[in-house]
Amino acid sequence: MTILLQDNGTVSIRSLLTGASALSLLLAAPAMAQDSDTTSGSNANDGTEIVVYGSRTRETTMDIPQTVNVLGPELLEQTGASRLGDVLRFVPGATTNGSELDAFGDRYLMRGFEADRTLNGIRVDRMNHARDAVSIERVEVLKGPASVLYGQLQPGAVINVVTKEPLRDFAFNASAEAGRYDFYRGTVDLSVPLTAEGTVAARVIAAYENADSFIDFWNKDHRFIAPSLLFRPDDDTKILIEGMYSRDKWSAFFNGVPAEGTVLPNPNGPLPRNLHIADPSFDGTMRNTSEVSARLERQLSSAIAVRLAATWNKRVANYQEIFGVLGWVNDATDSQLLRALLDSDGSAETWDFHGDFAFNFNTGGIRHQFTIGAEYGIDKSASIDRVGLVAPLDLYNPVYSLVTAPPVIRALYTNNTRNDVDRLGIFAQERMSVTDNLHLVAGLRYSKVDQRQRFSRGGPVTLTEVTTDSWTSQVGVLFNPVSDVALFASRSTSFVPVLRNNVDGRPLAPETGTQYEAGVKARLAGFNATAAFFHLTRGNVAVSDRDNPAFFLTIGEQVAKGVEISVDGKITPEWSIYAGYGYTDAKTTRDTQAPGQVNREGLRLRGVPKHTFVASTNYAFGAGPLEGLSFGGTVNRVTKRFGDIDESFLLPGYWRVDATLAYKISQNVALRLNVDNVFNDDIYSTGYSLFEVWPSTPRTYRATLSFSL
Repeated sequence: MTILLQDNGTVSIRSLLTGASALSLLLAAPAMAQDSDTTSGSNANDGTEIVVYGSRTRETTMDIPQTVNVLGPELLEQTGASRLGDVLRFVPGATTNGSELDAFGDRYLMRGFEADRTLNGIRVDRMNHARDAVSIERVEVLKGPASVLYGQLQPGAVINVVTKEPLRDFAFNASAEAGRYDFYRGTVDLSVPLTAEGTVAARVIAAYENADSFIDFWNKDHRFIAPSLLFRPDDDTKILIEGMYSRDKWSAFFNGVPAEGTVLPNPNGPLPRNLHIADPSFDGTMRNTSEVSARLERQLSSAIAVRLAATWNKRVANYQEIFGVLGWVNDATDSQLLRALLDSDGSAETWDFHGDFAFNFNTGGIRHQFTIGAEYGIDKSASIDRVGLVAPLDLYNPVYSLVTAPPVIRALYTNNTRNDVDRLGIFAQERMSVTDNLHLVAGLRYSKVDQRQRFSRGGPVTLTEVTTDSWTSQVGVLFNPVSDVALFASRSTSFVPVLRNNVDGRPLAPETGTQYEAGVKARLAGFNATAAFFHLTRGNVAVSDRDNPAFFLTIGEQVAKGVEISVDGKITPEWSIYAGYGYTDAKTTRDTQAPGQVNREGLRLRGVPKHTFVASTNYAFGAGPLEGLSFGGTVNRVTKRFGDIDESFLLPGYWRVDATLAYKISQNVALRLNVDNVFNDDIYSTGYSLFEVWPSTPRTYRATLSFSL
């Protein structure tokens, strides 16, 4: 019997051993908050206006001494994205850390490490299910650590999802979509002014999706609704109230297949591409999220602005999932797979409060934008996880229980976990323009986190209490030798508390991150370009303890360094292009495990390719007989990368080519055809262990008919 474990502080079966306790949410000072009047192109980067939370003035990405990628509404529409993860692959250096077939399709590695997600600057649970794209205005990706602005975050990047706000004028859009594997999706987007001047407006966005897959017994039912209400009593005041409810149900959650028979040889031959290791008679998985947020922005004077925000979020998850990570029944035959059942019920609730003041003033010839603020958050979560063995499955001659779920033949354990987390953050940031072409940024944040965990496994309750505080900092300089060129350099840090214990019962130290970055941004001849070098260190890395799978240990340090280049613009008014390249060298540089443990020093990080490349183009015909017709395509290149943390096997590199053809039938009606994975390549999106490899969807096609007013 083989047991293999995963990195990033979780076991390879993710919630099998530690359950469904929710990660803490953080309402922080978003580096890139929403402004509904701002639009961006297919990948509008350096010329895109964003609003630094707490800052009174707009700035473009040219003004920020850090790499920022902005994925705009044109790209969302062109690719027919139905979830956030569909467009994150256009970020240079990004690789998926999940699968489109499960709840983790929005999880991405950037610059070698996990990227955390915010929603209009509000920290959201990275383990939450994928975000529906119908309510997304644009996606802003700030590379590297950002704890000064956001608090506790993984160091790879911050993915800020900017949602659509109510509009001053009436607007309506509806779409119906159908595609291969019985894919059906419908969306509605209605914005209505409630006063003649548009000072009060409401918007309702909804989506429904039902789909099967190339995987046997897999079906997903998705429901999403997001109402919002906007008040603008005067030009200096904005009040926005937003709600969201999302429900996803999978009939048979897909947790991957073994590497032997997919990316490695198996003496019995290749495994069928449609193989599922779960019986269709299991209850499946359901995840619900409810959210309400309120934001107030007020310009108190020409020099002082205040912002206040509050958010409530609740997540509920109920699932029966099958995992095959326990290995083969007989390692000599590699045919029958041991199967573990996780039967779990979990819930989590979060409250977040934020407030800041921004001051704009001059001292002599120096312009200052100074922001000071504070935030407080409460997280409460609970889960009950029942783990047991069910009958093994012969992957080359599977016999499924189609009516009644197979019984648990041996119960292993039941985990009962409760987590309570209190978070406090106080921060300040100074943005200083020394001259018209020299700009400095400095920020400092104090964070304190109180964590309490109550855990039992069929016995007495173990109480773990951890209090962590930390100072994180940010410094940067940006110089404009000419008006359309910016040279920049920065240093930023992050930290992530780890509520895990080692086998001796001692809590682990917080994970840390430090990035050094330098680069150049330019707007030349209608094109935006960015090139940057980075060196990113992650310290106190937490991983599962191989000898004691219910516990964790700190292994040392990981380093990612590399270069990223992107360019976008229009060759002609009708023809737009985008291209991005990333080189990442990511390894474990220090392993502090005890003697006798596998030492991973020098090993490359799981799931991180050395080279990634992405390109996108779209051509829309202007006046003439082909007016209203547009076509385009995208190309993704990801080189080979290791499928686990021990370099046991490689996931093959791949090219993925997608194509789109659209025609505007009339002013109000449009038709679009998307073909994904045009050449039907065998793509494996990610891996966690020798028994967890996720194949990606073969060639698919979707047709969308939309109507707008």
